[in-house]
Amino acid sequence: MTLLQMKWQIILKKSIGCKPYHGVMEVTAERFAFSFNRNVPEGKVAWLKQDRRNGAFNHFESNMVFTDPNGSNPMVVKNFGGQGEEMELMPLM
Repeated sequence: MTLLQMKWQIILKKSIGCKPYHGVMEVTAERFAFSFNRNVPEGKVAWLKQDRRNGAFNHFESNMVFTDPNGSNPMVVKNFGGQGEEMELMPLM
């Protein structure tokens, strides 16, 4: 990993609200569709914050964060919605 990649990773983790024990994994559109039966919101990238502490439970819905492709404008799911409903996003606080 280059120095630039490491700096970008630190900035991304800070912007999406990671704690020191969090890892971050990009969730592909295919994996997201398989897991949630819906598409990643258009123009967004899905990230999963993974709690790396021993014995931690990683709940996908509450640890999912969406950003613009450049890592800015982090959003979380306000409401996943029911069958046929749109997913609502809100800014990460």
